[in-house]
Amino acid sequence: MRIPDYHKAPWLQVAAGRTLDEQMEYIRKHGSHGILPTLRSMVLRGVGIPGPKETAKNCIAFGCYLSFITPLELRDYLEILDRLGIEYTYLDKEYCCGLPMVFSTEGEEREKAMKAARQFVEMNRDAAQQKRATTISYFCPWCTYLAKSFFPGEAARHVYYPDLIIEKLEKRTLRIAPTTMGYYEGCHTRNRFYAPGVSLDWARYRKLLDKIEGLKVVDLPRDVCCIESAERIVEAAEKRNLDTILCSCVSGYVAIGGVAGGRVQMKYLTEVLLQSLKGQ
Repeated sequence: MRIPDYHKAPWLQVAAGRTLDEQMEYIRKHGSHGILPTLRSMVLRGVGIPGPKETAKNCIAFGCYLSFITPLELRDYLEILDRLGIEYTYLDKEYCCGLPMVFSTEGEEREKAMKAARQFVEMNRDAAQQKRATTISYFCPWCTYLAKSFFPGEAARHVYYPDLIIEKLEKRTLRIAPTTMGYYEGCHTRNRFYAPGVSLDWARYRKLLDKIEGLKVVDLPRDVCCIESAERIVEAAEKRNLDTILCSCVSGYVAIGGVAGGRVQMKYLTEVLLQSLKGQ
């Protein structure tokens, strides 16, 4: 199976010249793969996310870089949880799932990176259990895939962020002002390589969009990689006279947004779902 060369993508060059051992040591010390915990806390507070509850049934794993890449989208997700009455907490110190290390390694080093990744995901799982959480909802798809792959016997408690809210949303009236958006679901090649046999319920997430009154969805090609073919995806939207692309995976949201410029707007699933709950 041919896998796109993710670790050479400009926005994924996160090793920053560090050896694998240096990356692993940084994660052990700081939790994040490349960002200090104090900066993470400042960003979360800056967008209005309060400190975590001491205990809760659900623990939200933000992802070490997503607090910086998509802080507003993350805030929207937490507001959805609040509106749906879903209790949650999160970890003050969350460990990177390790995939940035995997991207930048090959061969035996990649095996070493995967072994360390399992340890880091396990530390997050144990920390969530200490907060009495029975479910961990990952805002990051890569964290989700790895967690389910590392712990297949408890895969049901490791969920992707829509899974925690979708059942309640399906029972709600969802409405937004009439609009048309292109939807890029993603090609889903990465999980077949790094987490074989693990899949997420992308079809159900897509079906939820059809329930939103006022929203017309035009499906964009999902057989192309967002990292290698972001320009092609934008062109597909332009050919269909679409001015907005909606994504439910951060990879597509960031990669496509990086080339979209002023040609098309980018929307993330949490923003649209929150608007539909508010009836905007």
